[in-house]
Amino acid sequence: MSISRFQFLRGDLNGSRVAIRPPWSLDETTFTEYCSRCGDCVKQCPENILEQGRGGFPQINFKGNGCTFCQVCVEVCKEQVFKQDLTELPWLLNVTIKSNCVSQHGTVCQVCAEQCETEAIRYRYVMGGSQIPELTPDLCTGCGYCYGTCPTNAIEIIQVEGNL
Repeated sequence: MSISRFQFLRGDLNGSRVAIRPPWSLDETTFTEYCSRCGDCVKQCPENILEQGRGGFPQINFKGNGCTFCQVCVEVCKEQVFKQDLTELPWLLNVTIKSNCVSQHGTVCQVCAEQCETEAIRYRYVMGGSQIPELTPDLCTGCGYCYGTCPTNAIEIIQVEGNL
């Protein structure tokens, strides 16, 4: 398997990292083929989570906020890069809590769970009074609100290849 220079430089040695596109985007190949990179979705996003990424294509940046799934990006787009059926899941993301989570090391922190409306992140008490975060993937919408609030960047959100 060959990877691009860009993938090599960003540490993606197996070529698995894909930019997170706006919700309801078509697969990566179709999206990048038909997206005109006009920036309308970036300008109109009320949560300011869209930015122009590599090649000028819109991508999600959860560092400052999360997605409310308002569908503005879909509405302002003049191209055919979004799914027609908006009742489908907006995207397929893999969310994990990494080992640098301070709660896993005895510090009390539940910021991610406090931001999670669907309660996909909950804390389980263990002997000694510690609390360990547990993620229920089936409840996670991938909104990203947990990501930007984590003080140690322990939340990882990755676009799954071959988006729904």
